[in-house]
Amino acid sequence: SSVYGQMIFSSTNEPEVGDGRSMIKIEVNDQDQFDNLTQMHITGSVWDYSGVNFTTNTSAMAVGTASSHASGSEFPQATKFIQSGNVTTFLSSSAASRVARGFVYSELLGADPVVLKLNGNGQTMMNYPFAVGNITTNIIDGSVDMTSPLPISVNFTGNGTVSHIVDNGTILLPNNTSITGVTKVTYIDSCGGDIPLMGEGSLKRKIVEYFVPAQGGLPIMTETFIGLYTSSPTTPAFSSFGIELDEGYLAYASVTAANLINLSLAPNPSNGTFTINKKKKKGLVTVVDVNGKQILSEN
Repeated sequence: SSVYGQMIFSSTNEPEVGDGRSMIKIEVNDQDQFDNLTQMHITGSVWDYSGVNFTTNTSAMAVGTASSHASGSEFPQATKFIQSGNVTTFLSSSAASRVARGFVYSELLGADPVVLKLNGNGQTMMNYPFAVGNITTNIIDGSVDMTSPLPISVNFTGNGTVSHIVDNGTILLPNNTSITGVTKVTYIDSCGGDIPLMGEGSLKRKIVEYFVPAQGGLPIMTETFIGLYTSSPTTPAFSSFGIELDEGYLAYASVTAANLINLSLAPNPSNGTFTINKKKKKGLVTVVDVNGKQILSEN
């Protein structure tokens, strides 16, 4: 449901098993750029992604049953998962709320996933109905397990805040493309614990999801920042370090890839001489003839 373009979250528009959409990968340079793009504003905000690199890489956002996932046994209280890029969230939902039971991060520390399990009541992401101005605050605890670069299990305590404070904004995209009537949900949390051999550490997350009421309960765009840090090494062998994952995705359902890439070829068709113009500095360009034969493929 919606009010003047605002998304009102409830059990009736929860993502369902089998839901999904194709997403275009976004390249965000660093945490500062991420924070500037996703900062909290008021109604009528404009989030300007027009200068961000939209790649030709794609990924599927998918909703499935928790038991069908490779890491599903780690989250016995979860009933489903939502996978978006390298982040998978395990959930249980009711008519009253949406609760996270844990998360799996791939490509944070290498090929093996990092598994974050939440104890007890998990993390309440939304109390229904969840609408503009609502804030959900949690005290959370659990464990983080990883196998690379070292096999480590860390128990943690911390806090998490879920804020839904922006509505009816506009996302600006390359090539003078925009998406209006957007509602944004921001998840922020920080957890701390002792990491074996490395001392005190922390896991910090900021996840921003953009929704359009007409496109259902899955976000049309996501931005994720995850950082794993140590601050008090206990031995000289290890210095303070941070491992960060920055990524974002935009749904094909919202805008076509051609609009984002901003590529043109003229004249088209051509008798052999043509000019390619593109806004992006990187990317594979493939040219085929009228018979479908590839005659050029170049980065």
